[in-house]
Amino acid sequence: MKKLFLLLLLSAGILASCSKDDSPNPDLEGDVKMIVVNEGGMGNGFGALTAITYDGTSKEDIFRDVNGRPMGDVAQSITCINGKYFVTMNNSRKIEVVEPKTFKSLGTITYEKDGKPRFVVAISEDQAIVSDLNSQLVRIDINNYQVLEYIDITPIGAGSLEKMIRIGNKIFCAGDHAVVVFDVNNVTKEGARTIDLGESIMKTAKPILDKNGKLWMMTYQEIPDNYESVAQITLQCINPDTETVERTVAPQAAATTAENIGKMVGFPHYNRMDTDRSRSKIYVPFNQMVAYSDWSGTATTYLAIYTLDVDKAAFDVEPFRQLPGLGMMYGMGIDPDGQSVYICDCLDYSRQRGYLREYKADGQETSYRVGIYPRMVYFTEYDN
Repeated sequence: MKKLFLLLLLSAGILASCSKDDSPNPDLEGDVKMIVVNEGGMGNGFGALTAITYDGTSKEDIFRDVNGRPMGDVAQSITCINGKYFVTMNNSRKIEVVEPKTFKSLGTITYEKDGKPRFVVAISEDQAIVSDLNSQLVRIDINNYQVLEYIDITPIGAGSLEKMIRIGNKIFCAGDHAVVVFDVNNVTKEGARTIDLGESIMKTAKPILDKNGKLWMMTYQEIPDNYESVAQITLQCINPDTETVERTVAPQAAATTAENIGKMVGFPHYNRMDTDRSRSKIYVPFNQMVAYSDWSGTATTYLAIYTLDVDKAAFDVEPFRQLPGLGMMYGMGIDPDGQSVYICDCLDYSRQRGYLREYKADGQETSYRVGIYPRMVYFTEYDN
């Protein structure tokens, strides 16, 4: 009888252990530091969030684990508003609302009309604006989780709008060739104003508000290099009050020839930029030549991160960090303390799970296996 009792206790312990492991509350060891947004590949519904704690524990597809269902098709961005995460699902025509601590679903904002939601910015305690590839903006109720209005922006002439940033009572939106500005109380096509930057805008590069209250946008133009075209990047500084360009910084890419080893020789296909909590520097990826073959005329390059001092409006000569061993950069983020750069590596873009690569300023490297097509890393320090 005593043996039977012990067996029953052991069985109960095993069942309890299984129940804990299978529960919808993931056992992450410590507070979450970063969230990686993984697109998942169009058409297969594998859009996912990867949570990574301060001590390095990671949990892949945490939304599915917690809620028992997939998040949707093509996860595009994550934004924290009023203590809730709003995750846009580009190909599912919806926005998932997620509780930050537990990753439980709080609700879903579903489009009744066609649309491809991209990025979200709050305009009040009750409403936010969503950019969309279908040449529209979408006004949403962030408390009742519903669409309020589809705003046609076709007549503005800036194409679809993508990345956005709110500065005071204005929203600055990246269009094809112009920054479109709205007052938060008048987000209409009639209320739109444009700032012509003269070049194509890298619409998925993060707009940076620096420590001086100035806005930096990334633009580009195609230039020839050894019978190929590469993007010449320009950073343009906008005064948000006057809505005018005050400065431009255009680092010149060196030719891919033997005498230019160690120099910038081009720019990556997916251009990104970020800043740290001080907002005194802007971090930008460039290609840096590390070797040259005289007999074939080809160059070997690494991706490298260079920094721009916002006061000097000039790039440092030496890179902040070389990034060898990458497959394909698809997203980039800078640790708030400015000591690490994180790269979303899609490997060869063949729908396999990618990596988040951490490159510390002191030379250390760490990799985290994440989801399919990781495209954005978000730091929870910026929740508030």
